[in-house]
Amino acid sequence: LMSKCSRHLVVKDFFGRYFIVSGLAHRSDVQVITVEGSTGGLLYTATPGVDLFANFDDALETINKPEIVSDAACLIGYTTLGNEGLLLVGTVAEETCTLPPECAIFTLSSSQWIRIPLSFPFHPLSKAELQHVDTLCSTIVGSNYYYSESYAVTEQFPNSKPVSEGVSENEFVWNASLRKKFIEVGLEDWCIVLLQGMARSIPITDREMINEAMGVLIARRSSRNPSSKSGASGLNSKASPPNEYEVEYILYTLRDRPSGKSDVSHSTSHAARIPYVREVQWASHVMRTGTIPTTRDDAVDGITRSKKCIKYWERLLCRYGGGCPVACLCLTSDREHGDKSNFEHSLNEVKKTFDMHVDFIHFDWRASVSNNGFDITAEALWKLLLPPLTRHGINSGIREYTKSTLSLVGSESTGCQQGLFLSRFGPTGPLILFWFNE
Repeated sequence: LMSKCSRHLVVKDFFGRYFIVSGLAHRSDVQVITVEGSTGGLLYTATPGVDLFANFDDALETINKPEIVSDAACLIGYTTLGNEGLLLVGTVAEETCTLPPECAIFTLSSSQWIRIPLSFPFHPLSKAELQHVDTLCSTIVGSNYYYSESYAVTEQFPNSKPVSEGVSENEFVWNASLRKKFIEVGLEDWCIVLLQGMARSIPITDREMINEAMGVLIARRSSRNPSSKSGASGLNSKASPPNEYEVEYILYTLRDRPSGKSDVSHSTSHAARIPYVREVQWASHVMRTGTIPTTRDDAVDGITRSKKCIKYWERLLCRYGGGCPVACLCLTSDREHGDKSNFEHSLNEVKKTFDMHVDFIHFDWRASVSNNGFDITAEALWKLLLPPLTRHGINSGIREYTKSTLSLVGSESTGCQQGLFLSRFGPTGPLILFWFNE
């Protein structure tokens, strides 16, 4: 939990050497990370007075005539290519979402590539490769990227995982390769975990509500297949469809109340004090949406198609839990009969392999909007979704934190029935899967 924002200064000294002067939000000290000028390696020893200081002023005093190249909110990643070190930083970030108890999620507004010349490149680049580097450095990481330094936003709410735990293989992390240089020198927490999508909090007020509620929308785009539907179709070599998102909806309320327990262990007086507890009541729902997860390449044989589809479902069930019923909503048009037919065939193989029940719902969204308009179409779709939603329910629960430290003291989940309904949350919640082609 943090009471301030992180700050990172990229500094060049009188001799042309580069340093990263960092003050993380959850630490009270400042670190100086040196970029080795020959090979581009990152150097940090955590030695007080050498590269560990009490504040920014003390840290900058050790650098010969420091010139600030960038004043950044976060470090996105670093790598070396040819005779350059490439450092990507987020220069402006805005807090757009807050999760209980006080975990901030920041959305990037702008970024900057800093190209650091190296005197001893390991692998000289060709002219074509240099053009690719120029293209890379022209890439803007903007408003559809977000991160959190206090909450594992790659996982569903609520969770207590460390921010960087297990993110190297997580499908929603978009800077995994750029984080490696920081990880190699033990600076994993200095480089953010970058997600693509959106994270927003919206206050919800009503005269009948005792406590103000907060609505949260978090969309995570999978990095396993970054192509659009028009650029690629079906499952790729990683058994992932294009343009797939996990979308999480959260509604929660906060209130402070006495814990009901006396705390004399830390009291200097004989009178016991009554600590306060922050109580969080929440409900959530998760869905997964994207292009139909099936292989449509005629050159691919049926066995390969089946293996890819099985691998895709194995990954889903590993993330969301197995042994639960599944409902799939397919929004393809009737003209795309081949996609629907291929998917239904692969779904039959999945049901046999995992011995699971799957409800399949087909709805021609585009035709209905064209003939009936959006409002009538939305109402018709809701009528189709209502039975499985009613049957599977949503996740909800209560979590309590001590008000002084905001550390977790208790948690209770009143889950829904086990179900996978293209929307799902938690190990016992439902998952909903929306698949469509646009």
